[in-house]
Order: sequence, then C-alpha cells, then structure tokens
Amino acid sequence: MPYTRCPKCRHEQYATHAILGLQIECKKCGRAYLAKDEAENESEPLVSTESPFGERPVLNILKSVGFLFLLIAVVGLVFWGIVSLIRPTPKGIEKKNTDPQAVENRNVAREPAELPARRGGRMPRLNG
Repeated sequence: MPYTRCPKCRHEQYATHAILGLQIECKKCGRAYLAKDEAENESEPLVSTESPFGERPVLNILKSVGFLFLLIAVVGLVFWGIVSLIRPTPKGIEKKNTDPQAVENRNVAREPAELPARRGGRMPRLNG
C-alpha cells in the first residue's frame, strides 16, 4: 500500500491509489500537500532543510518567571558572598585573645572615666 510523507513534519500516512496526486491534509500538523507515493521516491534523501518543529516562535528564556527568580537568587548570593568577604569579622565571633596583658588592656579601656569632683558637696535631688 502506498504511503505519503508530509514535507513539513515528515509524518507518514497511508494513502490509497485513488487519492494519489490529490491535495490532502496532514493529520499531525494540518498542512495541505500533494499526495504522492513515497515508496517510489526512496532514492531521495530523507534530510529536510526545514525545521522538524515548523515555524514556532523561539521561547525567550528571559520572559520566564522561574528564570528571573533564579537569576535574582544567584545575584543575591554573589553579592552576599562578596560583602561577607569584605566586611570585618564581628567582635562576638572573633578569636578570643587569652594573653593576660591584652585582657587587662581591654578591661582598662572599658572602665568608665572618673568624673571630676563636684563643688558643693551633695548631689541635688531630682525628685521632690
């Protein structure tokens, strides 16, 4: 039994001798073409210059919401990594210095400065 092949999607379908030479519609892509017996034309190469997917618009990946979310997440992680490398270490995380001289220097620096002596003796009352 003869068969025909759609020139656009390369879909093969059987055709009776009665419809050979007539215009038929592809059941897969819907394109109309002339029905001819492909069994007689086997010497022709099956390589087509047309895309097997037809003329569909190319998906623009930048319009994809998932890609934009991933892009923002990656940029945020890179920014966080750069900032964490540049930023100095917080004091609570830094390595404790156990040198006694350094500990004493740190304690001396934290003591409040002495207030100058007041003239007049007592401190005034603020409440009543």
